[in-house]
Amino acid sequence: MISWVKYILTKDNTKVNAGMSLFFREENVTMRFYVNTNAQPNGDHEVHRATCAWLPAPENRLYLGDFTSSYEALLVAKRYYNRADGCAYCCPEIHHS
Repeated sequence: MISWVKYILTKDNTKVNAGMSLFFREENVTMRFYVNTNAQPNGDHEVHRATCAWLPAPENRLYLGDFTSSYEALLVAKRYYNRADGCAYCCPEIHHS
């Protein structure tokens, strides 16, 4: 699937126009992903993009790798944590709980 970045989400979930210079095709871009080593109250370990405003502190995250989709990152995270899920803000396409 090809999609274009139009907005950047800030920490308070506000959309900010990314501007024409930041448009890119997701299929050609790799993104760095991490998983939170501390579980959420529901037991999930959240997967985050490196650019997420909610990215955990370095001592509370595990580097998963650079991927072209969050789905790939989630598969790797599930090798470490059975209850891995995407961050609602930076990975809503893999956020389920």
